[in-house]
Amino acid sequence: PEYDTDLKKFMFIPSSDPFGFVGYPKWSSPWSEVYSPYYYDCKTGLFERRKATSPGPRPACDTALFYSPKIKKAVYTVGDGAVFLYDHAANTWTLAHGNARTNLSISPFGVACYDTKRDQIYTLSAQFKTDATQGRFLAKPNLLKIYDVGSNKWTDLETIGDAGEVGASHSAFCTYDSVNDVVL
Repeated sequence: PEYDTDLKKFMFIPSSDPFGFVGYPKWSSPWSEVYSPYYYDCKTGLFERRKATSPGPRPACDTALFYSPKIKKAVYTVGDGAVFLYDHAANTWTLAHGNARTNLSISPFGVACYDTKRDQIYTLSAQFKTDATQGRFLAKPNLLKIYDVGSNKWTDLETIGDAGEVGASHSAFCTYDSVNDVVL
């Protein structure tokens, strides 16, 4: 989960798994309804979730949710490059980048982190292709992308080395180290 430094609450959006996990309420809303992220207050032990007043994303895999204190909104990135912003005070979603109808990953990412110094999100992904004879295979590893919240722009970076398939899985993680100003 991500921490909203203004509300002093943790926030998260579960994947599209309809069964839910231990620790938060079961995802049971129809796909046609759009809700806020879950907010969890450690002091009260209560969850908050509201039906949003505007269209927004539906939960999916290959997504990342971070809070940007600079714009005071949650930033929700989807593996296909779409970016949605959630304004808690207004209870609204806004499509900031990409296509609103896409929520399926073209280039899924397995790991993401938020750079608090630059107000940027880093994603490490791999590009998969489907072939009738070979099935799904790794076409291009190590797609390191940066989403700059302020400029609302994605940048693809050239990478050296190979993180392998684990870099595009949920078996890996990354984090931004603000003391040393590096992504680990």
